[in-house]
Amino acid sequence: MLKNGIGKLVVFVAVLMTFLAAEAAWAGKGDNCNKTLVTIAGIVTDVSRDTCSITVDDATLGLVTVYGIGPASYWLEQGVDLPSIDEKVSIDAYICETLKYVAIEVEICTVPSDPTVEPVCESITLRDEDYLPAWRGGAQTGQE
Repeated sequence: MLKNGIGKLVVFVAVLMTFLAAEAAWAGKGDNCNKTLVTIAGIVTDVSRDTCSITVDDATLGLVTVYGIGPASYWLEQGVDLPSIDEKVSIDAYICETLKYVAIEVEICTVPSDPTVEPVCESITLRDEDYLPAWRGGAQTGQE
């Protein structure tokens, strides 16, 4: 009897943690955030589709994980590839008490090995002026 009860508790906790992790990764409306704007710039060290995040080695801040980059399908629809490890990025983000950094816009620059050739940069907007995720339709459709 005790074993069955513990099993149910473990399942409940696992489901609860999954829900909380998913909510954090998608970074919905930005409630409970102070919305202090920051720019994180540096070299990409990790891109996680599971947590919808990019980790950047910023010269000032060190390793910073920025959440709320949205689904890969949104990037594809916008014609922008997710950044790769070792690519140079500049991410405009806001600070959220629960998530730390949430992406607003990402600029990705491919730096050629030839120093005489200019870098090629492209950017993607992930949130509107109200910090609503662009892939969810934002304020235009009333979705969150």
